[in-house]
Amino acid sequence: MATGAEKVFYVLAFHETKSIVTVQQQFRGKYRKTPQSKPAIRAWYKRFVTEGCVCKHKSVGRPPVSAATVEAVRQTFAHSPWKSVRRASRELKVV
Repeated sequence: MATGAEKVFYVLAFHETKSIVTVQQQFRGKYRKTPQSKPAIRAWYKRFVTEGCVCKHKSVGRPPVSAATVEAVRQTFAHSPWKSVRRASRELKVV
């Protein structure tokens, strides 16, 4: 995984040269490491041009669960505590 400074190097070098192969060669010479792939460099450049940042955004996480779904699950297991989770999920259409 590339560090922030390395990503900045890729973006600036690509902006100057417009050649990913040249950028990879410059990176190999400067950092003495295997360069990132062409799609990764393109994605970082595109993200920089569109969003102004090469940083990765936070993941959104799990979607929220409605209060009605929580109550339906609670009532199902209160009524039938021996019911399997898989069966209750199928019956309530909860994924």
